[in-house]
Order: sequence, then structure tokens, then C-alpha cells
Amino acid sequence: MGKSITAKTKDKSNAIHCAAYHGKAQIVAQLLARLSKKKRKEGLSTRDACGNSALHLAAIGNHVETALYLVEAGADATQLNRQRQTAREVALSHGHDAFARAFTDANEVSGNTLEKRREYVPASEREDKCQQVDSKTSND
Repeated sequence: MGKSITAKTKDKSNAIHCAAYHGKAQIVAQLLARLSKKKRKEGLSTRDACGNSALHLAAIGNHVETALYLVEAGADATQLNRQRQTAREVALSHGHDAFARAFTDANEVSGNTLEKRREYVPASEREDKCQQVDSKTSND
């Protein structure tokens, strides 16, 4: 059962990514409940072809409840995608200011520091085809 949940598609997504992208917090919870602790951590930290974790995908879709559940379940809020953005920064880049505020407040309460692993990289060096895909997604 656990293997099919963490199995990857052609774009390196797994079932957790798909549920998070669509804001299905209850499905994310059900999927994670079926995994061992080790597999759960692996599922939460897996990145798709654009370097996005399930948390980044929840941010793209402006799914606050799903994102907060993912963090509570052990997702790393400091994880960077290929554009060197955290999930909070992805939310801001898609105009989801309320998401970013809610996410920041929740992480301050938990003591999670989002800028812990940040190194400055100019925006021109962060852009690639994945950013273009994310931009198209935000207009849907």
C-alpha cells in the first residue's frame, strides 16, 4: 500500500502531491496515515520535476488548510524549490497574500524559521520553465 502512495509519475509527483495541489487535506491525511514514519517523511519531502514539494503545491493552489496540515504532519516549511523559493514565497508570487500571512503566523507559533537556509539568488537566475508553468496555473 505504501509503495503506491509514494510511487512517482512522469513529472516525479506522488499521490500526496496531487491531493495537496487540489487542496484535499482529508485525503492527504488519509494517505499519510497509511505510511510508516520513514515513508511519511519521504512522501512529504519528495519534490516534483520543478522541485516543488506537496507544501509548495498547496501554496500554488492557495490551500491554507492543506498547507497547515502538511506542516503539522512534518513537512519542512524551509524546503526550497528549483527557483529557491519556500512555500510561503511561492504563495506570495501567486498573489496569495492571505495564505502567506496565515502560513507565517502558524510557523512563528511553531518556532519554524523560514529563512534558515536562504542564500540570496537573483530572480533572473531563479527563473526557468517551471516558473512559467506555475504562472499559467495561477491564472486558471
